[in-house]
Amino acid sequence: MTFDDLDERLRGLWKGPLLPTLLTAIVHYPIVADYFKHDDFIHLYQIANHGFWEFLLTPHGGHLLATSNLVFYVLFQLFGLQAEVYHGVALATHLLNVALLYHVIHRITDSRCLAVFGAALWGMAPIDRGSIGWFSVYGHVLATTLILWVLVDVARLRKAAAAVPAWTLVRWYVLLMGAAMSFGVGLGVAACFGIVVFSMLPEAPNRRRVSVVLSTLLVVLPGLFVLQHSVFESLFGPLISDGRDAVLQLYRVPELIAMSAQLLAFASASLALGLVVRGDHGNQLLPVFQGHETALAWFTFGVGSALVGLVLVVLWRTRGGRMPIVGFGVMAVVAYAVIAAGRIGVMGRAPSMLWMVSSPRYHYLGTLAICLVLMTSLARAAQNWSAPRRIGERFGWAILVAWLLIALPLDMSTAGIGASNAGARARSQHERVLAFFRRVIAAKPEGAPIFIDNQRFKPVPTLRLDRFPGSAAAFVFSFPENIVDGRRVYFVEKRHRVRKAARARAGTRIAELVVSRAQKAAIRERWLRNRRRRAVD
Repeated sequence: MTFDDLDERLRGLWKGPLLPTLLTAIVHYPIVADYFKHDDFIHLYQIANHGFWEFLLTPHGGHLLATSNLVFYVLFQLFGLQAEVYHGVALATHLLNVALLYHVIHRITDSRCLAVFGAALWGMAPIDRGSIGWFSVYGHVLATTLILWVLVDVARLRKAAAAVPAWTLVRWYVLLMGAAMSFGVGLGVAACFGIVVFSMLPEAPNRRRVSVVLSTLLVVLPGLFVLQHSVFESLFGPLISDGRDAVLQLYRVPELIAMSAQLLAFASASLALGLVVRGDHGNQLLPVFQGHETALAWFTFGVGSALVGLVLVVLWRTRGGRMPIVGFGVMAVVAYAVIAAGRIGVMGRAPSMLWMVSSPRYHYLGTLAICLVLMTSLARAAQNWSAPRRIGERFGWAILVAWLLIALPLDMSTAGIGASNAGARARSQHERVLAFFRRVIAAKPEGAPIFIDNQRFKPVPTLRLDRFPGSAAAFVFSFPENIVDGRRVYFVEKRHRVRKAARARAGTRIAELVVSRAQKAAIRERWLRNRRRRAVD
């Protein structure tokens, strides 16, 4: 077999997004076996207790989550607590994103080699697990899907040098609105998308009009942010986490710039090197730097700065075709500026800046934008190479094969190390609580009221006890009704603020479930009286 024959067979195998999608699935498939954790339980409780409309409209921590909340609600109604289904959906969405990214890079660079490389580089990155492995952050993955859908359209029209049809523009607007209501980073990137489209469609006859229309999102989305918070509070009361706190941090310009720069540097280093994730908090640490966070901070900043320098050199040395690099760069900067605005207010409670910026759940859409910047920069640099195109392609494929042989086992190992123990621990704790509930219920005669002392539910942060009332909340999403096997269940709560929060939700299961000690005595006395009456009759 000649080299040309091998080259043709390899091209046939790697044609399209099949290879990067398959490699991504190999690296990340263990995520399906993970369990709910942290905020997942809060959302499950809200679905089971609050009802459809309240859950759909609930913002959380600065995120407008209507789109991702809808997915969460539908999955709970169809599959209950089958966590593997939720994580399967998250992984399938990530694989779709890898395929979409392949098409964007291929159409922008006209290089299958770069498309395979870029899609595999981003899709296999262990840091992606922070978003695909925690369903409360699924909105980050979904927002990226909607934005990639728009980018595929934009790349197609760029290659065709065609005008943007009216209905296509309407579709883009709707998709960007959906991305904005999926996750906070999606809101920021959607708001700046007029600049991105302007940079990518230099030959579109209606380029300026399309950019102006999309730029109205800069006004519409902040207005929607304020409106949703106000409507929610007027209908359902104060929020657990008010996202308007992030807006109040915008005056801290120097700190925002510093944190955004460190987020960008860390994201670039993580994408390029696949930094090892260790610890339940998901902090990214290379083994050689364990215990030396200052050295790691400088290392990641150096790697990130080197990549930025490479991009700047490409921009300086090439003519024409620079604008897509600028547009994708704007996406990356805005994505991390939004995260910095949302997190700078809690820096006082964080052990260090590196601890904060290394949280993997922040690095999904931002790393995708960085990947697009790198691939378009490599494409521009390759166009200035004096060697024949055929030699350049063979050299590129050889480098890609060598990189895959090294990256695949390393990424698989790193992703395995990055699998948090939080999910396994939460599963064990939840199962113990359920077993306790069933044991207590089974010990009482049929028809008897069951009284359980309300305790903290360990997988959920204790600061939210008034909004997530401990084991009573776990009972709500674990059982469809307050009556189990003919026995009415109550949770005895001695803390007044918890009882007050439960009673404020009139007509809900939690309002009937949580009782005081005095109510417990009254309910028990009433049941005994009715039992004696039935015995006499």
